[in-house]
Amino acid sequence: DLAAVAATSEDAHDHTAGGHAHGDAKTSQITVWGERFEVFLEHPYLVAGEPAAFVTHVSDLTTGEPRTAGPVIFVLTNSAGALKEYVAPTPARTGIYVPQLTFPAPGEWAVTLRVPLDGVEHQVKLPAIRVYASQAAADAAPAQETPTGISFLKEQQWPVRMKVQPARVRPLGSQQTLAVPRSALFEEGGKQALFVQVAGETVQKRYPALGQMDAGMVEVLSGVKEGEQVVCEALAAVIEAEQQDTGVEHTHDEAPSAASDPARFGIETGPVGPGVLELRATLAGEVKLNAGKVAHIVPQVPGRVREVLKEVGDPVRAGEVMAWLESTALGQAKIDYLAKFAEISCQAMELARAREIHDNGTRLLQSLESSPALETLRGTDWGPMGSVRSNLIGAYAELYYARAAYEREKQLFDKQITSGDDFHKAQSDLKKAEAVYQATRDTVAFEIRRGLIEATHAQRIRELDVVGAERNLYVLGLTAADMQVLQKLAPSHSSHRRDSDADPAASTATQAHDDGDHAAENEHLAWYPLRAPFDGTVIDKRLSLGEAVKENADAFVIADLGTVWVDFRIHQKDLPAVGLGQTIVIACGPDRVEGKIAYLSPVVENETRTALARVVVANPSGCLRPGTFVSGIVTLKDTKVPLVVEKSAVQYIDDQPCVFAHDGHAFEKRHVMLGRTDGRRIEITAGLQPGETIVTKNAFRIKSEMEKAKTAVSGHGHVH
Repeated sequence: DLAAVAATSEDAHDHTAGGHAHGDAKTSQITVWGERFEVFLEHPYLVAGEPAAFVTHVSDLTTGEPRTAGPVIFVLTNSAGALKEYVAPTPARTGIYVPQLTFPAPGEWAVTLRVPLDGVEHQVKLPAIRVYASQAAADAAPAQETPTGISFLKEQQWPVRMKVQPARVRPLGSQQTLAVPRSALFEEGGKQALFVQVAGETVQKRYPALGQMDAGMVEVLSGVKEGEQVVCEALAAVIEAEQQDTGVEHTHDEAPSAASDPARFGIETGPVGPGVLELRATLAGEVKLNAGKVAHIVPQVPGRVREVLKEVGDPVRAGEVMAWLESTALGQAKIDYLAKFAEISCQAMELARAREIHDNGTRLLQSLESSPALETLRGTDWGPMGSVRSNLIGAYAELYYARAAYEREKQLFDKQITSGDDFHKAQSDLKKAEAVYQATRDTVAFEIRRGLIEATHAQRIRELDVVGAERNLYVLGLTAADMQVLQKLAPSHSSHRRDSDADPAASTATQAHDDGDHAAENEHLAWYPLRAPFDGTVIDKRLSLGEAVKENADAFVIADLGTVWVDFRIHQKDLPAVGLGQTIVIACGPDRVEGKIAYLSPVVENETRTALARVVVANPSGCLRPGTFVSGIVTLKDTKVPLVVEKSAVQYIDDQPCVFAHDGHAFEKRHVMLGRTDGRRIEITAGLQPGETIVTKNAFRIKSEMEKAKTAVSGHGHVH
């Protein structure tokens, strides 16, 4: 969208009447707001074949800054097909080009400005320009009124980076309506007001009727037309200019000058002396991923992709499944785990039986130590103990009867009723029975102890096998929750025993439900999940449905963009003033973010003579995108200098820096030599002495007075 304003006046820039050259030479102003640049130019009424100075101010609408370098091409065409090009290679002063253009024929001409920037050529088309056949015709041409309003010169706009936006019809709420940014409004006398830039150096204050507000925009019901440029930034500076502007037009003969009445024009003076410069360096940087917050998701087993759940740009949460693979290796590992899990259940039964036999056998051995009667042994329930019962009680019975036979034969032998042979045989049988019984006791005690130890050892081995198989599955990427689901598939002997005691109908229904669940789980037994290790964003995906992937292939790359690295290059001359922990202010869209230097390379690169400084920056809004280039500002050090002034006190006349000294009565232009600057203040190395008084505020007004006096004497129109 282009907006243009053209005006003519006797002295367009100063809005005053009275001639300078050629009697009363008229000048014309043109203002055009293009897509990227605003062009505000002034030129005298044009005569065919006569060169004319086009004083052209070029402002960047995105930054509010003047164009400081690069050419501007003027393309002139008329209805007859004539075409001429003029190239203004560089600004005559910051933001101002002054080409001498000659129009070969009278009539209306079209003028287009081409402004190249960063490989793109921006075009700004001016309104039709009238060229007169003679100077007499130009002098006789009617003068047009200049737009009225508050004078706000480019020299005032550029330092404060004044920006404008057009009033446009936008969606607001549920309707399309004319709206302006909320930032353009300010309150005055209980009413909402705004400034409209009606020409390059003229603004008007309006009191619009406003409606609804939404998303930083305000509906305008009246007071502003579509396409008019409203001031959105530097409102305070415009308000200050309004307070200094009387709004009364004067002729040059009767106009009060800034020099004669400095207070009226807001001119302030003060002594100069030593000061401190906060020296800064502007650094070029590149946003990079925080390497500590980047993860390459690699499957631990080969497989085939069955489901892809995440795409590039999707957010992920820690532990969230990003894709499913079907892996034979994983399926085999799960089957091995289930087999070992089943074995441990079986071995647990063996251990329980061995412990039962051991406990019951030990109890029987302890009971036999009191030599109980056989009837007592037979009447006691000793519990399950296998062959231990028969072997031990059988040997005890043999001993029991052998002892009884021995006692009987001994009594008979003592009474000499029987011969010694029968007694000695009974005695021999007793000793044999005792030996057999003792051997049986020792064997039983050893066997039941060994059986318990072997069963316990076997149980521990199977437990270790299960733990190993489980650890293998964890290594392959399964989680504790996955293991709980898998364990449901393992057969449980205890559950079978419980089922046999339960209601048959209920058992059948339960078994059918379990079989259905297990069928679904068995179907995905070999499925392998790819999970996100932390919260982040998918920045790369390298698999597709049905694709076979290897265990060492990157499937996804995710990054936590909540923090990023910004790598800056520090020139070797600035390195002594830069250290770890130092703050760098980084441009992030319309905002600024700060970060501290977390790493400073100890080595300077040979080719660039720079060292790497890395800043870790919180990036919750995501405005710092890895791969983009940014600029940063680092404060190097506070430097004391013998003579320092505000940068606005320095003006350029004939491309030479100067200040305006004041002796209490008059202002004197003083050429100075400049030194270092921190952007707000600047060092003076020659041309001034400490203690001298200079203009410290609104020095551009003194400059304007001097230039008007110079042009009046030289007989030319208005120039800068």
